[in-house]
Amino acid sequence: MNGPDPGASRIRAARREMVICGLLLLAAVVVVLLASRGTFNAMMMFPHVFGGIVSIVALLTLLKARGVLWKRRVALVAAVIVVAIAGPVVHMRTFVRSLELKEQRALDALAGGVAPEIPFLASFNLEAKVRSPLGFESRGRVTLVNFWSTSCSACVTEFPELKKLWSEYGDVGLDVIGVTKLYDTGEEPQAELDHIREFLDYYGLEYPSLVGQGDSPAHRDYRVASLPSSVLIDRDGTVLAYGAGVPGGTRLMEQARELLSDRR
Repeated sequence: MNGPDPGASRIRAARREMVICGLLLLAAVVVVLLASRGTFNAMMMFPHVFGGIVSIVALLTLLKARGVLWKRRVALVAAVIVVAIAGPVVHMRTFVRSLELKEQRALDALAGGVAPEIPFLASFNLEAKVRSPLGFESRGRVTLVNFWSTSCSACVTEFPELKKLWSEYGDVGLDVIGVTKLYDTGEEPQAELDHIREFLDYYGLEYPSLVGQGDSPAHRDYRVASLPSSVLIDRDGTVLAYGAGVPGGTRLMEQARELLSDRR
């Protein structure tokens, strides 16, 4: 009595693997296409991570390839690797597009209008006479407002340039003001405020910083949809520009330097 044909079993197994790999490829392509349209704005790393997983599976399949299906598998794996490589490119494209969209929405709502007041629960390095809310109409100084949080690594990358900007232009008409809020971390409010103070001390941030309530009206009024975000306010209190992310913040810092270049 003849037993099962080993060759036929191998072919069936190989075909199953190809079907699985093909489905993974199709899923990866769909994810990348969705990301390129901005669908995964809140999950921008997903295409990259997913593409990497798919490429690993495909490479493992390639290592097991035998016989007549070899050329097909090579082509399939090559296609999967292309998708995996496209992941970081799509990720960056989606990230930049997302920041541009957030900036435009904020500018549409704020540009040319009076900068909203910023109510605060606590402040650090702010003059004692200044009370909440902080307004900008009568300050007579260019102001760069920077929204940040202690859990935002991108925010930390901005700190050295913000410190440098403030030290260079603070005496000639520039205010840099950091704004954060309580994030309901499970700590008592005072414990969270103490953590923020330690954070500011650790990074040597000596310019004023304001801390709002968890439902911070300032974040809502300034259309803060991502961190860091920055707002440039003119001497008369009108909003000049808005920058989302580190690229936007860098652009606003250069704009502030241009506004004050005649004061140095």
